Amino acid sequence: DLQSARTLLIIVACIQAYQILAGTYTAIKWKQLTRMLIFAGIGMPIGLLAVNYLPENPLVIALGIVSIAGGLSGMRLQKSSVPVQWPGPILDSMLVIGGIVHGAFATGGATIAVYTQQKIPEKDLFRGTANMFWVITNTILAGSLFLQKDYSAPGWQTLLAATVVTIAAGWLANRSARNMAQERFTRLVSVLLVLGGVVTIARTVMQAS
Repeated sequence: DLQSARTLLIIVACIQAYQILAGTYTAIKWKQLTRMLIFAGIGMPIGLLAVNYLPENPLVIALGIVSIAGGLSGMRLQKSSVPVQWPGPILDSMLVIGGIVHGAFATGGATIAVYTQQKIPEKDLFRGTANMFWVITNTILAGSLFLQKDYSAPGWQTLLAATVVTIAAGWLANRSARNMAQERFTRLVSVLLVLGGVVTIARTVMQAS
């Protein structure tokens, strides 16, 4: 059910964010982080209050489309090509929408990743700023579970398995990122955004059918 899945996502996301923080806290673009928190902060309370009323599937599909579009715009088909730059107002609105969806379903990462990719292409600053954003927002969501006295059991076997895999993947990702060239990192982010968007849309459509 939605509430148990949401609880599981919040717990695992907090574990992952704090794990990555150990290697990224020195590379944060604070001005951009503040902007991200302000605009996403506008949307998160809306998502928290409207979680039972928002149409989940259409919103998740929309996030998948945004993820694909962001990934494609960031790809470089040739060395001389320049990634498409999205207008500032659109990126800011994506932060608000991402805040709404993340507050409601704890799955608003696509729009945040696209924003960060557009505004902070440098590898270390991208990772540090995006991760600090997740540290702060996921801690707020975790706190909201206790304030709302929402202790929905997230499926402890699934939570344990997800935690083990997440910690292992985070360790591998940190090692890989340190040794990865900037251009390869940028391409990898773009490819993962596209793949994530495709999987998100396909899974949502299959569940709805």
